[in-house]
Amino acid sequence: MNSLQTLPTDVLINIFTLLSIPDILNLRQTNKLFLALSKQSIVWINARKSEIFSKLWPCEMAKDDKDEEKTTRNAWRLGRRWASDTEKAMPVRRERSFMTNTSTAVSDIRFLVVHGRKTLLTVSKGIWSVLTLWDIDESDDENETKLSEWSPRGGLFTGLAINEDANVEEQLAVSIAKNGSHETLLLEIDTTFSLTPKRRIPSPEGASPLRALAFSGSVLALADDLSHTTIFDWATGEMAILTEDVDEEREGSTGTANWKHNIAMQVVFAHRSVLVVRARSLSLFQQPSLSPSPSNIEGSIHEHLRLRVETEVVEFENEPQLSMRPLIPTYTPIAMHSFGWVDGIDVVLTSPKPSSPRADLQVFVRAESDNPWRSGEGSIDVYVLRASPDFDENDGPQVQTLPLESSSALSPYIFPPYPLASLPTPRGSLRCNTVRAGSCSTALWVCPLATTSIHSTNRTAGLVVDQWAVDGAAGLDIYGVGVGASVGSVEYGDSSTLNRHGDTGLVDGNGIDIYGIGIGVGDQSSQIVTSSTAITRRGESLVAGVFPGPFLDSPEPRMKQVLGNMGSNGCTAMDYDEVSGRVAMGLGDGSVWVGYL
Repeated sequence: MNSLQTLPTDVLINIFTLLSIPDILNLRQTNKLFLALSKQSIVWINARKSEIFSKLWPCEMAKDDKDEEKTTRNAWRLGRRWASDTEKAMPVRRERSFMTNTSTAVSDIRFLVVHGRKTLLTVSKGIWSVLTLWDIDESDDENETKLSEWSPRGGLFTGLAINEDANVEEQLAVSIAKNGSHETLLLEIDTTFSLTPKRRIPSPEGASPLRALAFSGSVLALADDLSHTTIFDWATGEMAILTEDVDEEREGSTGTANWKHNIAMQVVFAHRSVLVVRARSLSLFQQPSLSPSPSNIEGSIHEHLRLRVETEVVEFENEPQLSMRPLIPTYTPIAMHSFGWVDGIDVVLTSPKPSSPRADLQVFVRAESDNPWRSGEGSIDVYVLRASPDFDENDGPQVQTLPLESSSALSPYIFPPYPLASLPTPRGSLRCNTVRAGSCSTALWVCPLATTSIHSTNRTAGLVVDQWAVDGAAGLDIYGVGVGASVGSVEYGDSSTLNRHGDTGLVDGNGIDIYGIGIGVGDQSSQIVTSSTAITRRGESLVAGVFPGPFLDSPEPRMKQVLGNMGSNGCTAMDYDEVSGRVAMGLGDGSVWVGYL
């Protein structure tokens, strides 16, 4: 060992490149020289290449040289846990909780890196919506701090998109319903972490309300809940419209015929294309060629955006509005598919493979779980939209005419989606049906647990409405259209007893909310409560799935439990960051839970 220490430093560094990460950690314990050498950033940069990137595992970007070891070791540890075929559970190694407010549940939650710090964005809704930015950086000894708070007084959020480009001023796009009108505000998060509205984009006059679903640089994707998606570059005023088929007279149409309320859930800026994900359809559009708003249209968006100040959005008595006109280029889908009714769906770009210049798209689908005609077991189904080898990269975007003939040369991805794998998941009522996935084929979701019985001692029978859930419906529906909202159920029982097992979309079991107001008919829990009758309440658990991909060579997916019973406060919102191994949940009592895998 002494003779080994006499070798030149660069030779010793090269020796480290031949070692695995556990061997590096063992070698550093032998003497002070190897301890010092093992702390050099080049050692961990090389280890990341050989132990992480070569396997296509994800890894966080290091803040500085001192952070190289931490990020590399964390990526290696996470990868080992995901890839393990013996580790049936994946409990968090640490966690933190804090209260956002005491009156309303958290309706949306997002991880966000701002000016190099790890933050968390929460949305709560009472009389109006409130957006709050929290500092959850790990260097702060687990002490979360409220950095800023912003609310559109008298307005409710209907959509939220985070800019994919962290280097621009406008980091957030927030769609708002206020005083009978709809608009989208672009917010800046400055160096003091203050949330400041900078620009306003009104919804087109006479059109359905638009919600921000995707934001990249200066380009926004704004969608309604029927058939239209507007791709808009606010910096230039250029735009295009993506429209899906809603011709109700076309029988047997593969479009959205008779789907008068096809809620937009996600928009993905994919390779040379735009994928619009709705509750009952998946539509791929060719990358649109944006055109300026025609100069003869009074009050174009480009003209409107010049009416602004740097610190606040100004109200105008006669604020100009954009009008939709035929001169704006319109595109129709080059491919479509439907999974039927779904509870949750998430589309992600997969990790690029060295053998392929383009990444595939993976679609994680949670089939509707409250359908009484289906079996008692739901599922998380994963599909792949493979990059098409026939796609002509030299074919530039063109304005299309109706109807469009399908051509594989026009589509960057192969339709229909190819089924990859499936995992069973229990049926049951949830306020958060979301499935959150990562580019390396991992996903997290909330599962209902088996019901527990609580016996009533009161023989008084009566009609009991779940007022807690009914009141929560408006508070949990961030889009204002009933998606992901809590709804109540009806029970015959003690009038002082509320059923708080947390419902969503439809009520438990066979319950069908035919009125759309949170009152179910035919609920399995509806019963005459006597001294010998039990009222059932559900618990929830958090589970993870690893599907065929960088962490799993086998075609058989694996499920790993993250949290057992999460208690009486059901999950109302969730986000997952695969790269750092973090998961955040908003809970029904207004608190937030953050776990580190």
